[in-house]
Amino acid sequence: MKVLMIVDPFDPCPQSSAQRLHSFAQAFSHKGFRIAVIAGTCCHGTIRAASSSEKNYTVYDLRCPGFLLSLSSVTINPLLVLLYGFFSAIIAAIERPDVVFASVPNGEVAIAGFFVSRIFRIPFAADMRDLFPFPSAREIINVPISPSMSKLLTHIFHFLYRNSDAVTCVYPRIKTELVTAGVPADRISVIPNGADTSIYHKSSSQEREEIRLKYSLPRDKLIFVYAGTLASYYPTHDLIEGFGKAYQKEKNAQLLFITFRGYEHHRRMAEELELGDAVRFMGPLSVVETAGILSACDVGLIPFSGDERFLKDMYGAKIFSYMACGLPILASGPPGGLIEDFAREFQTGFFVGKPSANNFATGYSFFFKHKERIEIMGKNARKLVEEHYDRKRIGMKLASLLYSLSEKERPRHRL
Repeated sequence: MKVLMIVDPFDPCPQSSAQRLHSFAQAFSHKGFRIAVIAGTCCHGTIRAASSSEKNYTVYDLRCPGFLLSLSSVTINPLLVLLYGFFSAIIAAIERPDVVFASVPNGEVAIAGFFVSRIFRIPFAADMRDLFPFPSAREIINVPISPSMSKLLTHIFHFLYRNSDAVTCVYPRIKTELVTAGVPADRISVIPNGADTSIYHKSSSQEREEIRLKYSLPRDKLIFVYAGTLASYYPTHDLIEGFGKAYQKEKNAQLLFITFRGYEHHRRMAEELELGDAVRFMGPLSVVETAGILSACDVGLIPFSGDERFLKDMYGAKIFSYMACGLPILASGPPGGLIEDFAREFQTGFFVGKPSANNFATGYSFFFKHKERIEIMGKNARKLVEEHYDRKRIGMKLASLLYSLSEKERPRHRL
């Protein structure tokens, strides 16, 4: 079986979306599929790629410049639609795939994939990593899109999802929205986020010491780590302000940021609070390097908005990277949501409720006072990922879905 994947970004980019899609490609390969990947960017020249033994897939990196990709998660760039569509059509004509798979956001890959699938009369599957482009999602991140453009995008993608042969999504909440939009429930599958437990794993005491020495991390301090983007819709400023408050009472700690780009504002904030070397910024780093550093830290940070309209039933992807490394989580978010369940019901960390500097200060202080609970919570976290959120198992579930899709006679689509 052959699969054409149209995505952005892809390995070795460190973003959680790239890791999710790479794990899918690996699962398809292990299943014996032949995969062709059209990627907007693989971050070459910025991130060092790890060697790969995979032989069943080929990656075509379009190397799109950042200015073309910058708005693709919230609106549509016609130039990118043409670019993805042109190259995808060429590869489809050569490879003759059995299924076209596209992951949104970005929306351009879905439009290109949909039309290529119709031109070559093969099934199309859309993967929804986020609630795109439903208006409620854009309200949360304050995207400046006119009401008429928002209505047009919603109309286009409702049509696309209704006429896809299959739609996968990371949260039950997205499935509910899709059904409300008219997508048949039997075409929708929930494929959650997770972590590759062979890459993200707990280090031994000796490995932990060696990693801290290699990256000049303090050997005897409690390290709180945030690995991810510093986008405005994550209240990462509360992490620094809250750490500053807690640090006044407990100096034996460090706040570590591992991020892809754009941390000068946060660095200035740490300097203004006179935190000095207590706050450190690293990156960009490869996925393997990041995983190694995480395994040598103590607590993973999840700064989510407290807005119940969008995030109550969602949990992101980085949470599983931390937990797979045996780290308890210190998380914010709307009360009563899935993140609170992870922390409290499964005893994997501390939940502060809605984000604020004071609430995060309370969370930091909890781990200062209860260091003996860090290892217990970390073991619970690793066990939860192994049993329910191992990306290899999740990827094999998707591979089976695509295989069954290719075997079915394509249904008649309605306009």
